[in-house]
Amino acid sequence: MTKDKKFIEGWNGWDAITGVKTMNRIQFWEWFAKQSRQYQKMFKIWDEVTVYKFILDRAKAKKVVNMHGLWQDAGLYVSRWAKTEDMADGIKIVDEIISLIRKGVTPNATPWNRKLLEPKPKKPVGGKETPKEIFRKYKNFPKDVSKEFYNEAVTTTVKQLWESLLDLDPREYLKEALAMTKERVYTDIQESIKGRFKDELLEVDAMDKNQSIDYTGKVIHDGKESALTLHQKLIAVYAKKHTGFIDLADAGAGKSDAVLNTISYLDTKINVIIAPASIINNKQWQRYISNAFKNASIYMNKDVFSKSFTRNINRDRRNNRRVFYLVSYSFVSGQKGQTILNRLQSQNPDFICIDEGQRTKVRDETKKSKCRIKIQNMLTKIRTQSKRIKVLMLTATPVPNTVSEAKSLVDLVIGKKREFNKISTFNSLQNMAEMHVALGLHSLRYAKRYRNKRGNPIKCITETHKVSANYNLKGSVKSMRDQSFLGLEQIALEAKLAYMMKELKKRKNKVIIFTKFVTGIVPRIAEACEENGITYTFYTGTDKRGLDSNGEFFNGSQVLIASSALSEGIDRLQDYCHELWIISQGWTYTEQQQTIGRIYRTGQEHTVRVLTVEATVNGVEYDKIVKSNRIRYKSKIHDIVTNGLMPNEISLPDYTIKKIIDGMIIGQPRNTRKKLPDKTIKRLEKIGSGRLKARERRKHDKKKK
Repeated sequence: MTKDKKFIEGWNGWDAITGVKTMNRIQFWEWFAKQSRQYQKMFKIWDEVTVYKFILDRAKAKKVVNMHGLWQDAGLYVSRWAKTEDMADGIKIVDEIISLIRKGVTPNATPWNRKLLEPKPKKPVGGKETPKEIFRKYKNFPKDVSKEFYNEAVTTTVKQLWESLLDLDPREYLKEALAMTKERVYTDIQESIKGRFKDELLEVDAMDKNQSIDYTGKVIHDGKESALTLHQKLIAVYAKKHTGFIDLADAGAGKSDAVLNTISYLDTKINVIIAPASIINNKQWQRYISNAFKNASIYMNKDVFSKSFTRNINRDRRNNRRVFYLVSYSFVSGQKGQTILNRLQSQNPDFICIDEGQRTKVRDETKKSKCRIKIQNMLTKIRTQSKRIKVLMLTATPVPNTVSEAKSLVDLVIGKKREFNKISTFNSLQNMAEMHVALGLHSLRYAKRYRNKRGNPIKCITETHKVSANYNLKGSVKSMRDQSFLGLEQIALEAKLAYMMKELKKRKNKVIIFTKFVTGIVPRIAEACEENGITYTFYTGTDKRGLDSNGEFFNGSQVLIASSALSEGIDRLQDYCHELWIISQGWTYTEQQQTIGRIYRTGQEHTVRVLTVEATVNGVEYDKIVKSNRIRYKSKIHDIVTNGLMPNEISLPDYTIKKIIDGMIIGQPRNTRKKLPDKTIKRLEKIGSGRLKARERRKHDKKKK
């Protein structure tokens, strides 16, 4: 008798003792193979992570005894299924899994990290599926799924129906939506999906008749007026249903106007908007509010400390004026942040918008930011006072680094932490799948397709250019070690400058040069531009002259040297620029996407080009090893949790700063003439000395304590 047969008989005996019928992994996949034909029709319309979760749900229902092994089986199945073309390929995958289990080999031992043996890429599908096509595939939905999965499937499918309509004009989406409501029903889930979609369609259709009297319904940007989009109306519908909701639309999709439409539709009187300081200081929110509401009262940051603040709010209430209070994250984080929030809380706000919500993430439960703690405390207190409070978060990037950060955003918005107890902080595929579903239940995703005035799609072309240089680092090693990554960034920049200046001289269009690091980097780029006769200006945390009221970048300068300050909330750049160079990359995929979103957004008329320059110094691929690989890893986590896309492989970058520096020292040329420019060496020494002194000062202060 084979080992596998003994194993099966052992479990059959256990079934007899307990009275509970179970399955082992082989039995489950043999059963699954018989069901494949009906399941795979649905799989074709689901994202890969939902397919993964469906398989786990089926396994739990069948009481599979080795769920840990099955997680790995399912990971292999889904990563293969995502690449297949037909049903027969799906059966072959199941056969392979069974064969591997029989041989005693654990499929996909490193979760979803196997390469395809015979890859067959899917043929590109022309356009999105229509709501009718999506709906019809639920004709074969199994009856014995868990109640939890059934409810999740209804909610996510209705949103999928809407998402297939978001890029259509009003006439087209109404035509497609009405056609779906006339479809014949064969299963219970089709009836549930159709009923909910129909209710939401009626609400969207009647929205214009149910707006507040003081709401103009106008969406005005740079003097151009447009009607509300389907996305902006849907956000109001979902915000009404939920106490907390997240708008996951891409940059430039009109999330701010969706907020104002929601405020009108819910008719909330006291509204708090928490946003980055740059968006408040440039009066972007004030302009949107003034366009949308007649006679709205707008207060900002320090206004709460005015002696007449409470009196003014009470007067606004008596006059039935809508109140908006704009407060920046920097104010909330400051010493008086808690006082500001306490005074706002005492006004019993009806609605709170958290703009660029990824800023409130929790990376470590033991080290929450002051800003997060204060906002969370305020929401907790308001929720105990009033259950009618509505919270709407805006972010296109809800997964900055980990599953736990995404979980922390949803926790803050809905205020029900125990709802996600089963999702741990570990970046496992199972956790990511659970988080994808949880996020989908409390958000609406809009991956916008940008078009120009002629209606043609706008492309975003990303490319990487590699440069290399060899420097004798004698005399600079101590400064490199003292400065850590900042020192390495300056050395890598020297390798890039010749290529950058050569390319800039060829360009007639405007270019944004983005750098995560500022000290020593921004002045050096400016210096090189000056030497080559290239006009430039700045947009950094301390120098915003490029985009201020005079707008040097808008009115002449060819190059905008920008830091992370550019990444959030800045509009209008798309009207002047379509080329972005990433010279010093940040640490997260989130920031990179937000930066690209400044020019790849509604209003852009040209193909967008994003160029990342990677440097190899003394044989060490610095940018690729330290930054690009890290961002690629984080992009895959983002794609799994936000978009439900299963990667072919995923692995955490492995490097240390010591290895990088040692590699550059070993690979340096012996010729002492091939050294860094004198100015760069002096800058390294000066900054390194300052950082060293600061470090010693901190050590001294700790000893004194």
